[in-house]
Amino acid sequence: MSKRKRTKTAFEVHRLSDAAADPTVAAETIEAYIRIFNAAGADEWNESWTEAQVRRKLFEETAPEADRCCLTLWRFGGQVAGLSLALLCEPLDSLTVRDLPPSFQGRQHLEGFRKHLSWIAGPKAKLVVYRELGIIPEYRGGLEPIIGLVIEPLSRARRAGANFGCFWTSRRSRLYPLMVGYGLRLIYDFHDPDDHVFMGDDLKNGWRRFRTAPAVARDLIAERLKS
Repeated sequence: MSKRKRTKTAFEVHRLSDAAADPTVAAETIEAYIRIFNAAGADEWNESWTEAQVRRKLFEETAPEADRCCLTLWRFGGQVAGLSLALLCEPLDSLTVRDLPPSFQGRQHLEGFRKHLSWIAGPKAKLVVYRELGIIPEYRGGLEPIIGLVIEPLSRARRAGANFGCFWTSRRSRLYPLMVGYGLRLIYDFHDPDDHVFMGDDLKNGWRRFRTAPAVARDLIAERLKS
């Protein structure tokens, strides 16, 4: 009886400034981003990014901080099937409106968010901020891709001295219940029609949970979501 061939998967990590300077990596990242966030459906983001807009958002607007950004790509059979983009080891007061949902770009929203984050994480917290995280719809399934996209930058952030991780998402997203299952805390509720929230946790807790074997984590998450 022949063995079923397993498709090769791998994670690769780039400093964002290096990815921006590599035409192939940049093009693959942009294509994956569009396929992730332009996907249509009840549980999808239903956005409408163009190649030029994504290039500007990921590589041009972030140029001043690109050496502190970690781009993680998940490859499935050579194809970039998922990505995460994280800003490593930042003091709380360095957060900008780019770290908030698109509809909350005002200074008042930023100050309100910083206040709540300071209360939860501590005023001297060093942060890893996940700005992007997603998997192309047809490649979803299992925890391993999400774990890899989270833990690769998390590992680098810890070595750099970060002690708290955070990100924004929507309660309607596929990511939200998974992160609730992993025990991440609600930091800030934007109370908007799109149900945007900011979530996070101490890296000691997050590091331990995300290093749990996927089979064990899957059962624990299912139990937590039932309660």
